[in-house]
Amino acid sequence: MLVNCTTCGRLFPGNGQFGLCTDCSIKNQSEVQRVNEFLLIRPDASLEDMTERTGVPRANIIRMMRDGKLTIQHSLTRCSRCHKTFENSKKDLCEECMAQLTINIRSELLGKNIRQKAGGRSSRGF
Repeated sequence: MLVNCTTCGRLFPGNGQFGLCTDCSIKNQSEVQRVNEFLLIRPDASLEDMTERTGVPRANIIRMMRDGKLTIQHSLTRCSRCHKTFENSKKDLCEECMAQLTINIRSELLGKNIRQKAGGRSSRGF
């Protein structure tokens, strides 16, 4: 059965693999390899960095991400407070910022508790 290549539109004998003709499949594999090699050196690179440094179009890199083709060595996250990168994608804060936030919250709660006691009210507001 002949099918159209999803990239270039040429007709080719369909083999059921991603809808790419041989030429586009080879080009796609080369692009995946270039991006993966770049990610080995710069695992925290942004999409713009990947596009600029590898020459692979942004849309292709996004498709590679969706298709699970990119090998990311470390799952790095950027701290939303200090912007340092760290390994743990389930948190928004690095350990140092998390510890500082915990200290700040505890001291705020302690200060609030002391002010309530000084005002003659219990912690229940009576």
